[in-house]
Amino acid sequence: MLATDGSDRLTDKGRLLSLQWRDFTDAQPGPMSLAADTRAAPFAILPVGATEQHGGVLPVGTDWMVATELAVGVGAALGGYVLPPIPIGTSMEQRGSNGTAWLRPETLANVVRDVSDSLATWGMTRLAIISGHGGNFILGPTVRELNADHPERLVVVVPERIKHGADGLAPDDLHAGAREVSMGAHLFGSPVPGTDHDFVPDAHRDELNHRALLEISPTGVWGRPSQADAAQGEKDLDDSITRITDFLREVLL
Repeated sequence: MLATDGSDRLTDKGRLLSLQWRDFTDAQPGPMSLAADTRAAPFAILPVGATEQHGGVLPVGTDWMVATELAVGVGAALGGYVLPPIPIGTSMEQRGSNGTAWLRPETLANVVRDVSDSLATWGMTRLAIISGHGGNFILGPTVRELNADHPERLVVVVPERIKHGADGLAPDDLHAGAREVSMGAHLFGSPVPGTDHDFVPDAHRDELNHRALLEISPTGVWGRPSQADAAQGEKDLDDSITRITDFLREVLL
């Protein structure tokens, strides 16, 4: 959490670095900072998340928080300019669940285009997008179109295989399952729930294209959050930052 030091300034006391205020200096990279010479940054990083239910075992903002945490870690490693996150994504599959908000795919696409255009006006022509929500499928076509229309720029979306590893997400661990809750236990101090929160439906992820998640899982969970572990969450987060850093170093630098 944030705490005051008695001088009307906020000091960093929490574990979730992406949500903390920072000084406006090069030494404090993050979404709340602006480098003294922003042009020196080799590329910008845009976290894109979602605001949706997580079965009552994680905050509704989990996806944008994790995406921002990844962006901060990668930005610190490569000197990238970390933008604040787009906190709402294309979560229409979560319709009917309390706390969920979504953008239409074309809305998110236009926001990303506008961000890229605005950065280009001051010379930032390289942009990496880190999505914390697997349902933001529109980002791929949007980036293809941007790169085709603006060959002088380079915009990339970090692939799921890079973010999650070569094996990707397990088909029985898609939403508020062991992997996500492990990261939540590490980042937010979220408690690991009991087995009564576990639910793995007899369904395929593709069904979310025409059915709401709550029709498939009454609790909104698709996985086994009872198997979460904070230490594993920390390792998963660090490994993901390393893979993304290596990928962007090769693609953008």
